[in-house]
Amino acid sequence: MGSNFGANGQCRTTRPFAAAAWQKASGYTRRARAEAALGRFKQVIGDGLRSRTDRRRATEVDVAGHALNRMLELGRPISVRVA
Repeated sequence: MGSNFGANGQCRTTRPFAAAAWQKASGYTRRARAEAALGRFKQVIGDGLRSRTDRRRATEVDVAGHALNRMLELGRPISVRVA
């Protein structure tokens, strides 16, 4: 069997219906969302910065972040609730 540490081990030692509560209490969902966002950034923008100075690197990350947010916004459906 696996160890009792980490997400899988912790879920094995708790009741099955308590896994969602464990994720909420440990901040697992927040970390997973942050990792997914960085993965999207690297896939779309690239994993290396091209600028050499810190100020230009900060600008490069800012521009890339705005571009990625705009692409995600354009891909998000506009939904209207129908009663």
